[in-house]
Amino acid sequence: MHRKILIRVYTAGERQSEAFVALRKALGYTLGRVVAALPGIGFEYLRQLAALDDQDVRWIVRENLERDALRQQYPETVRHIRANLA
Repeated sequence: MHRKILIRVYTAGERQSEAFVALRKALGYTLGRVVAALPGIGFEYLRQLAALDDQDVRWIVRENLERDALRQQYPETVRHIRANLA
């Protein structure tokens, strides 16, 4: 489900609406929960998203990498992906 939603975020034209901002904030939290549950494919997906040239998608990735569950359990992986965001 997150993949489908993030494709829509990536292709969205209107990003100033209240609905888009709320969706972005929600994805800034929920994607990390999915990654924590499925770290193998989850981190690979985060790597793919981090490589996109889209400020909203990269913000979502950055926010999810700040979550304690990911930083504490997978510190090296989180550091590597964060380095690619810079």
